[in-house]
Amino acid sequence: MVQVWDSLGPVVDGAYTGSVVHVDDQEMFLKRKNILEETYFTWSMIPLRGKSGKVEGVSLHRDRQTGNARLT
Repeated sequence: MVQVWDSLGPVVDGAYTGSVVHVDDQEMFLKRKNILEETYFTWSMIPLRGKSGKVEGVSLHRDRQTGNARLT
């Protein structure tokens, strides 16, 4: 998760202000089994409001992973 937080952190902060976000084919570099992979994700982040209308959480939906390339 540390690898993607630089990309997702500001978006999560925005979702907590009430913004809905949809991103197509966002490039992220993930390390899996000690191998760095270039990956692309399509995803949406939706703020979740409580009864008072205040944002109390966010929902992250990954629609698809569009490709991988191993970078060793």
